[in-house]
Amino acid sequence: MKLIPTMDRVLIAPQTTEAKSSGGIILPVHEDTKHGIGEILAVGYGRLADGNYVSLHESLQVGRKVLYRRQGGDEFRHDGVNYHAVWERDIVAVLSDAAIPGLKIPR
Repeated sequence: MKLIPTMDRVLIAPQTTEAKSSGGIILPVHEDTKHGIGEILAVGYGRLADGNYVSLHESLQVGRKVLYRRQGGDEFRHDGVNYHAVWERDIVAVLSDAAIPGLKIPR
């Protein structure tokens, strides 16, 4: 079953983190940070503004890694996989090694 987010939501697969001690023992990582990193799996169709749907920003594409607020959106598990559905406004940054085509940064 394919999950498709509604409105201006973005479906993210959270990046799992684990720490190892110097002896190689896997240590639990506490989720006490405000932000998480994950990969975009699906993007909603946009938000309603003045009676028309406005598409999400072109930098939010499937496969991109993003930094997002953990407190925003909904966390859930489906078919044994963890997901996080966040609003577009809860995405803090797109993590990229290369420039994003068409991205204009206001000065």
